[in-house]
Order: sequence, then structure tokens, then C-alpha cells
Amino acid sequence: MTGSKLGVTSGGILLSFLGLTFLSCGAPTTRAIQRTLPSHPGNIFLTGERVVVTAPYGEADTWHAVDYDGKTVAEGRVENGQAALGQLSAGYYELLRGTANSTNRISVGVLEPLRAPTPLTSPIDIDVAMAWFFPK
Repeated sequence: MTGSKLGVTSGGILLSFLGLTFLSCGAPTTRAIQRTLPSHPGNIFLTGERVVVTAPYGEADTWHAVDYDGKTVAEGRVENGQAALGQLSAGYYELLRGTANSTNRISVGVLEPLRAPTPLTSPIDIDVAMAWFFPK
């Protein structure tokens, strides 16, 4: 069973519980503005950061990046298995290895940094659908 009668998954309950535990343990009243992790999981960057990602698999030694509309925004050579795209504006990008018809591609996201810390009263929550990770 992946959810309760209320339609909440176990993963969501666990995250909500952890959040409530954090709040009830005397969380500090001042909070730092959240940033991306240095390893950039999911290839997510902030504007102003230099975008460097692992190049898609392939034999070609060149790459090019396109924006949401398919317009080339950067191109270069694969060096040490990586592609250095430079600084990009906020948006969704795809990095392709080789030709424009290549199926060897990865996604890259660039977001504007937050201007203020997320409030403790934020209604935003996540459900990571992890119910199958826990014993019944």
C-alpha cells in the first residue's frame, strides 16, 4: 500500500514529520538563503554561476547547447569528459554531443537565485514517492 486513506504517501508523511521535528526543536529564527549544492545534482545551476557538466556519452569531440526554442547558445569541445558552457541566463537547456540530430543529450537548468530565505511557514512541500523504500 503506497498511501493512507487521506491520499498521503509514506514518503510525504516522513518528510512532513522531519519538517515538524525540525520546527519543534527550536529552529533558528534567521535563515540563510538556500543555494544549489556545489555538485549541482540534476545539472541545476544559478544565474551567474559557470555551467560545467559531464558531457553526454558519445564519440564526437564537440558539443553544442540549445535553449528551449532550439537556438544554439553555446558550443565547444569536450575536454576531460566535460562541457564548459560558461554563464547562461535563467532557462532550460539541452546539451547535445555531436550533430544536431544526436540522441546523446542531457538537460541543464539555470534558475534565478532566491532573493530571501524560504519562510518557515511556506506552504510548499514535496512528495518524493518513496513509499516502497519502507517496510509495511
